[in-house]
Amino acid sequence: MVFLNALTGFALILTIACLHVYFEPTPETPETKPSRRPPSWDLIHPPRDLSEVYGIVKLDELANSTKLVRGLRLGGTLDFNRVDAIHFLGERHSGTNWIFNHLSECFNHTVPMKNKMSRWKHWFQYEESGKVMKNSLVIAQFRDPYDWVSSMFKRPYNVPIHANLSTWREFVNTPWTMPRPKEDAIWEGKEGFVCQNQFRYNEIVPCTDPWPNKSLPYDGLWGGGRQQPPKYELRNDGSGLPYDSLVDLRRDKILNFLGVGGYDNVSALLIVRYEDFVEHGTESLLRAVEAATGKKARCQPYAPRLGVKKKTEKKNDIANRSEFVEWLNGRVDWDVENLIGYGRR
Repeated sequence: MVFLNALTGFALILTIACLHVYFEPTPETPETKPSRRPPSWDLIHPPRDLSEVYGIVKLDELANSTKLVRGLRLGGTLDFNRVDAIHFLGERHSGTNWIFNHLSECFNHTVPMKNKMSRWKHWFQYEESGKVMKNSLVIAQFRDPYDWVSSMFKRPYNVPIHANLSTWREFVNTPWTMPRPKEDAIWEGKEGFVCQNQFRYNEIVPCTDPWPNKSLPYDGLWGGGRQQPPKYELRNDGSGLPYDSLVDLRRDKILNFLGVGGYDNVSALLIVRYEDFVEHGTESLLRAVEAATGKKARCQPYAPRLGVKKKTEKKNDIANRSEFVEWLNGRVDWDVENLIGYGRR
C-alpha cells in the first residue's frame, strides 16, 4: 500500500497494467476498515499491494524519468515528445466539465484534449484502436460515493424513471432501467453497435436515438431548458440485464475506467479525485500531466475552492444523514472504492 505525501496535494495513480479482466480483491478485515471518512489525498487500505497491479508512481517521483518507467505499459516506453492525445473520462456529477475545460486551456495548444474514448466520457468504454490515438494519456476522474449518489438523486441526468422518485431510498433501490420504447423493436437481435452512443442492443435502454417517446415527462427537470435523453446503461457483461442499483453501476464503471489502462494505444492512466482539486487546487495535477507528457502548461493552476466545498456540503445534506451513510456503508463495494482512494465514513 502506498500513501501519497500530503504535501503533493492530490491522490493519483499512474498505471498501465493490462486490466482486461476484473480484479479479485481480498476480503476486507476489521483491521483495514476505516471507521471515519479519511483525510483527502490518502489511499485508504487497498485490498492488496497495488504497486504489483498498477505500477504506482508517487507525484514527487514523476519528474524523474527513471522512476516514471514503472508507470509505463509493460514492455513499452513512453516517448515524451509523442503523446498524441489526452482522453478524459468521468461520471456525471464528478466535476468533469470543470477540470476538462481547465486542462484544455492548459495543454490543448500542444496535445489534443478529448472528453471521450470509444464513447462519451460518462459511459462504459470498450477497446477500439481507431478511436484512441496512439501514445495517449487517459485521465479518469472520480467523486466520493456519498456525495456522488446524493447528487445523482437530486439531479438524475439521463434517467427519467429515477427523476420521478421522491426519496433517496427509492432512488438507490430502483433497478437502473426503464421500459423499452416500441421503436427499439427493429434493433432487437441485431449484432454490433447499432444503438445510441455506439452501444449494442443488450447494453443500453433505449437503443433508439433520438428519444422518441415525448410523453414521458423528463423535459425541464433540470431547468434552463436542458434536456437529457434517457440512457440507462445495462450490466457491462453482455447479459442485457439491468443493474439492481446505481451503486452497482458505479462499481463496474470504476473497474471499466481503470481497465482502459490496458488498451493498446494507451501509454498511461492518471486517476484523480474531484475533492482533492476543491480542497487543494490543481497545481499538482498540472505538474503530473507535464511530467507524463513532457509538455508545459500554459495557464495558472486553480486555487483551492473551500467555499465550494462548504456550499456542496450544505447542498448535499442527504450525503451526511446517518441512515444514508449507513446504507452506503453496507451496500457499496468498498474493495473497488479503495482502488481509487475512498473509504467508509
